[in-house]
Amino acid sequence: MTMHPSKVAIVGAGLIGRAWAMIFARAGWQVALFDPAPGIAAQAEGLCAQGLTDLAEQGLCEDPAGAARRIQAVGSRPKRCRTPRWCRRTALSGWR
Repeated sequence: MTMHPSKVAIVGAGLIGRAWAMIFARAGWQVALFDPAPGIAAQAEGLCAQGLTDLAEQGLCEDPAGAARRIQAVGSRPKRCRTPRWCRRTALSGWR
């Protein structure tokens, strides 16, 4: 049986995290974007939307607005978060 996951949690909303978020969102996945610094994940939503628009202008993204809607900031990592597993569980539980 082949699994086809449709959700991914990305810890880190820097350049590489945003790039992965855009790649997954373009492929139809729902993306939870998590960052340890307050406010960074929320800012990354707009940066990803702009990046997807830039890709569309080059013919590399058919639906930039749809892909951008699939990326959701789920907050920052509290200081008590010490493991990626906790972050993943917390990020995925924050989805609507």
